[in-house]
Amino acid sequence: MKTYDGQNIRNVALVGHGDTGKTQLVSALLYAAVGRREFHPSIWGKANTLAQIASVAAVLLEKVTPDWYWVAAFRTVALDATIALTIISGLHYAWTVSRRSGATAAIAKPELVYPEATAPRSTRPPGPSATGPVVGVGRTGSGDPEYKRDRAQ
Repeated sequence: MKTYDGQNIRNVALVGHGDTGKTQLVSALLYAAVGRREFHPSIWGKANTLAQIASVAAVLLEKVTPDWYWVAAFRTVALDATIALTIISGLHYAWTVSRRSGATAAIAKPELVYPEATAPRSTRPPGPSATGPVVGVGRTGSGDPEYKRDRAQ
């Protein structure tokens, strides 16, 4: 069997029968690698949900009353709104995640924000943390082992 280096592997497939825990395994691996991601509801997501409910109601109402013109017009508007709001909501969530992932990179690599964090310990500036607070993220680097060690002293 041919052996491949880790850097040459691009795709991985997880195959198994139904109800064998594939999704739970991938979720656990992602949680272990990245941590918990919170996606707070946005106004676009809420509007999209409302448009979807209105679309379902309009389609069902049109089946009951096919001759009413306003129901057909309402169905068309509701379905068009659902399509537009789904796209807008998806783009908004993608934008939110991209902003958040940039902040996460600053937490994972404090040298991006504070280059002195990678300096040898004897040359670091005094203070409770070598990395300092990460601006704009709302965290003070509490996951950093050196931060915990400095706070204990």
